[in-house]
Amino acid sequence: MPKDVDAAINYGFVLAKLGKFAQARSTWERALKMSPDAPDALNNLGVLHYNDKEYVKSVEKYEQALKSNPDLIEARNNLAAVYVSIGKLDRAIEHYQAVLAKNSSDREARVNLGSIYLTQGKPQPAVKLLSAAIADDPDDPELYFNLGIANHMLGRKRAALAAYKEFIKRAAGKLAWEQHMRQVELAILTLD
Repeated sequence: MPKDVDAAINYGFVLAKLGKFAQARSTWERALKMSPDAPDALNNLGVLHYNDKEYVKSVEKYEQALKSNPDLIEARNNLAAVYVSIGKLDRAIEHYQAVLAKNSSDREARVNLGSIYLTQGKPQPAVKLLSAAIADDPDDPELYFNLGIANHMLGRKRAALAAYKEFIKRAAGKLAWEQHMRQVELAILTLD
């Protein structure tokens, strides 16, 4: 076990990448004994709790990490994801907006906040976020899929069709997008 906090945090990360989650947890807990407010260790433990669906513990760890370092964007994004998982979308929106206030080009916050707005029936802010995300990552099929839906909801037929066609081009041959491909094909039929 490394004797330095940063080395312990990094070692725990390596263990987690190797799938040794119990050892990673133990390593990060030891790092917290060396430095009780180590934000990266708290954030990483929050991720483990989240993956185990221990949402209350996960929220606690992320909040502790943010108390220690309010600028830790990763912990704020992670906390927002927990709130999405437990259906507290207003809290998730608060945290994603806080991330974007610190870093307006944060892809994760843009995409997830845009998705929340879509589920809430608010396509206008979703279009803005998704369009900005596409400017930074023009090859991601998910962005075009969601942008197509948002424009479709707004009655912007041409924009929806263009986004759906871009989705088809980028998702072609990718098994993970097969179900979405059928949805898009049906959506395109409703635009004619």
